[in-house]
Amino acid sequence: MGSDGEAIGQGRAVNPFTMALWGLIVAGSLPSVSVVFAGLAVVVPVLAHSTWHLYRKVVEPVGGKPHHLGTESCSGISTEQTVANATARQQTMLSR
Repeated sequence: MGSDGEAIGQGRAVNPFTMALWGLIVAGSLPSVSVVFAGLAVVVPVLAHSTWHLYRKVVEPVGGKPHHLGTESCSGISTEQTVANATARQQTMLSR
């Protein structure tokens, strides 16, 4: 409550032009904010999927079993090829 008994936030705008300008700024920013959220709706699942693939390439499965049931990953490369490529990359990096 204010000192004269009226609730804070109620009353007349001291400068209506400034108030209207602020309202236009906020209203004008809403479309851009919605575009950002629409973009996030696309980017976040793609980022999550790529992170999942990276995790599966980095973490060695327990017992040496492949992570997936089939013999090919989403990229179409067989598990044996993926392991051979990773081993070759590791050996190249270690020899440097």
